[in-house]
Amino acid sequence: MFNTLSSLFHGKSRILDENIKIKPNIMPNFNKYETKANTAYGDIARKKAMIVTENILPTPFLKTVTKEYKDEILKSSKINKEYRIITEKITGRDYLSSSTILGVISLNWDIAAFRIYNYIHLHLKYNSNSIMIKYEDFRGYCGMGESSFTSGLNCLIRPNVDYSAAGDASALLAKTTKKSLYIVNHNLLFKGDYEFFIECLNDKYPNGYELDSNGKVVIRN
Repeated sequence: MFNTLSSLFHGKSRILDENIKIKPNIMPNFNKYETKANTAYGDIARKKAMIVTENILPTPFLKTVTKEYKDEILKSSKINKEYRIITEKITGRDYLSSSTILGVISLNWDIAAFRIYNYIHLHLKYNSNSIMIKYEDFRGYCGMGESSFTSGLNCLIRPNVDYSAAGDASALLAKTTKKSLYIVNHNLLFKGDYEFFIECLNDKYPNGYELDSNGKVVIRN
């Protein structure tokens, strides 16, 4: 074994097996593997972005993301040392828990609205801001009548106007021109990587959104 290695480093070939021959003076091309790894990673990232963008629709809800940095000094009296901590968080958006949502924007919700909210929370896909809400599916979920379902939706939907309205901030849903398809207000209910979602949203819809005369978000595909 040692002789084989020595022979290889001195530029000779050695048959180790009748079917395998080691070629001398050939070093592995690590750049090749690095390139393959980068390509594979890029392919995965692109596939992830494609999957995400399939579930993203134009939105009338605020999508501005800014970052806030907080630099502070923490002192430890026990070991007599100071620590500098820099924290980062997204501003321009509230990460609201269910209890906070219910306390702030649900004052005018009826029972059906709460159940629709729970239905959306259960079925909303990750990194998505759109959902199909058909009465037949909702009835199978909780057995509620159609009139109650309609009443609940009306509590959650943004104003039926063709411009940005003050009520948008507290609305959970926006109607679209496609039947039973709704835009979910990502500022109130969202699952996934928020920054990545906003990036994909801006890339897919650089011109924003369009509303028809009834305040519905226009879906063209």
